[in-house]
Amino acid sequence: MCAAASVPSAAAAAAAKVVNGCGKPATPGLTTVHLRVGGDDREYLQSIPPSYDPSKPAPLILNFHGFSSNMHQQALYSRMNEKAGAKGYVVLTPNGSGRLLLRWSFPPLPGSDADLAFVKAMLARTQRGLCLDTKRIFATGISNGAIFSTALACELRGQLAAIAPVAGVNVTRPCADGSPPTAVIAFHGTADPLVPYHGGAYFSGVRAFSGSLGAQGRGPGRVQARPVDDAVADWARFDGCGTPASTTAVAPDVDHVVSPGCPPSGAVELYRVVGGGHTWPGAVPVARLGPTTSSIDATALMLDFFAAHPRAG
Repeated sequence: MCAAASVPSAAAAAAAKVVNGCGKPATPGLTTVHLRVGGDDREYLQSIPPSYDPSKPAPLILNFHGFSSNMHQQALYSRMNEKAGAKGYVVLTPNGSGRLLLRWSFPPLPGSDADLAFVKAMLARTQRGLCLDTKRIFATGISNGAIFSTALACELRGQLAAIAPVAGVNVTRPCADGSPPTAVIAFHGTADPLVPYHGGAYFSGVRAFSGSLGAQGRGPGRVQARPVDDAVADWARFDGCGTPASTTAVAPDVDHVVSPGCPPSGAVELYRVVGGGHTWPGAVPVARLGPTTSSIDATALMLDFFAAHPRAG
């Protein structure tokens, strides 16, 4: 009787397939989606690739903007919709919370529950409407958005296959023991003026925190960032990688740091941009944020990394 109950009927299987979005028609292109979450109207850009086929599960990327930026700026800055779309990815680029300046609140910052609830609702809605590969869901972002993506690796336990933080891997810490591994590819400039490569306080624009997300203050303030090399080493230990990491100069201003012996689903890599600012490698330069390297293309590199590291299980 138990065995029979575990095998769904053909009708039930068909219904489940529709609920998961597979088989539903969807028009490729870019749309703005509004979603009511916790009494607030939240919005995001949904980019469906030209090659989308509702009978074939597609990979998905969550793309988070930095503090005081927005979804439109992030889409243009990262060029994720075009580059990922060409490889068959669905891309969701949401707006953060906040009335005057948009931001992402990551645990334990006040407001993090609302942003986490929004991301969960956004994913659930997308999975109902589109045919998605649940083993290939990824997250990236810059600065505050990068930090939020690292927090999501733990908060969305086992849902993200890999994350690609740009200028923000060194604020949150890896997940608690027992959490599934998450592959990490990070990008960070050694001359970042806002999230220091070698650690120290940085302007969060949200709340005043000190230490490792410790004492809470009020008003705009600072969070203590750790050295990037230490943060990446912590992720490597969490993912079960070996030591020491190997460093290869891939350009005069870029070092590629790779942790050895990682499990297939837990690779850890860092692109250290020597003299680089608080910027997205390969993007349009933003002078006030420091130098932008053109020696590598962060978007292209993370897409290759994502393709090579689906979630295990």
